[in-house]
Amino acid sequence: MDTSLAHENARLRALLQTQQDTIRQMAEYNRLLSQRVAAYASEINRLKALVAKLQRMQFGKSSEKLRAKTERQIQEAQERISALQEEMAETLGEQYDPVLPSALRQSSARKPLPASLPRETRVIRPEEECCPACGGELSSLGCDVSEQLELISSAFKVIETQRPKQACCRCDHIVQAPVPSKPIARSYAGAGLLAHVVTGKYADHLPLYRQSEIYRRQGVELSRATLGRWTGAVAELLEPLYDVLRQYVLMPGKVHADDTPRPGPGAGQR
Repeated sequence: MDTSLAHENARLRALLQTQQDTIRQMAEYNRLLSQRVAAYASEINRLKALVAKLQRMQFGKSSEKLRAKTERQIQEAQERISALQEEMAETLGEQYDPVLPSALRQSSARKPLPASLPRETRVIRPEEECCPACGGELSSLGCDVSEQLELISSAFKVIETQRPKQACCRCDHIVQAPVPSKPIARSYAGAGLLAHVVTGKYADHLPLYRQSEIYRRQGVELSRATLGRWTGAVAELLEPLYDVLRQYVLMPGKVHADDTPRPGPGAGQR
């Protein structure tokens, strides 16, 4: 009995010491976070003062070249301010992680992972079923939880549609379900694949020849010409939406456009 009490006393003392160490580490961690937030605020104030100074310089007498340089500096400073404000907000939302090395804590700020993402839980239990030190029974002390963001690459699949035919035993009338509609007639391209192709080309700036190479590495041969035909067919499918958007844009009777020149495909062309 005395031995059992001694073991329990030692366990509680060790638990108390661990909690005290954790409290001290959290206090130091919070102090470091406060220093980082103060540094962010100081840099943001400095950049805001710089932007105000540059904006005042724009209204003075200056050459076109100097004015363009000033505008570029203002834009860079404003982008830096936005980035610092986002980093500061992420820092304020950080949670203490005792496993994280101190050298990495200066760059550990991140937003919490979206709760809408599917989650896979892996429980790693200790191999020991009893205390390796004394052989006593183990009791639960909680659970340490960490997260890892993983990417599951897109995968092709073939959807086989079967339409059984049935015949009447009296009059030989044949019954069969109608053919389901396809986005493109006489094509095996599914709606999800077509959406992936056009999104990659126009939203992600991924040329068709690169998409063709990506699909080839996944084991599916889709030539650039095939992808081009699909893209044209999708454009025809979206014509009703285009017409509605065009009417909406032209409804006010006045359209504002940005006429800033952009470099053309050739050297020196605009």
